[in-house]
Amino acid sequence: MRLSMLVGLCLLSTAPLAGQPSPEAMKAEIANPWGVEFTRTTGEWSRIFGHPSREACEAAIPQVLAKQSGYNGHCVYHDLSTARILGTQDPAWIAENERMWGWSVEFIGPEGKWARRGGLASKATCEAIIHELPKDQGGDGHCVHGEWKDGDLRFIGSQDPALR
Repeated sequence: MRLSMLVGLCLLSTAPLAGQPSPEAMKAEIANPWGVEFTRTTGEWSRIFGHPSREACEAAIPQVLAKQSGYNGHCVYHDLSTARILGTQDPAWIAENERMWGWSVEFIGPEGKWARRGGLASKATCEAIIHELPKDQGGDGHCVHGEWKDGDLRFIGSQDPALR
């Protein structure tokens, strides 16, 4: 593995801990959105991103599993525009995102892009707070429900063309 890819993987693996990633790390994430998701010998799921295409990711599975002492490897795609990991089989990640997204207010944010504020327990809670929110935080939005289907978080009722 080339040094630049190793550095990129290190940057990707520490980015959430360090806050907002640097512009260089973001460029690496955008250019290499494919990763190998696998189970560690401890039973925990893990992902190592850093591949530019599904083909490159699939070719790397045996090497990643050997280096990480992992099994059950498959490729997943990190959709940076929605922060979703498409194709994940990690039950903990799915459960956390179901809890986090449950019911959400979907709206057009201040940059003119679709956004969601999630973590609401019910549709009634969502509908009750919409009109209390400032416009740029969902005040003129609508409620959507996050559900997992085939390893992908889908927003039922979404009007965002990117999520249809």
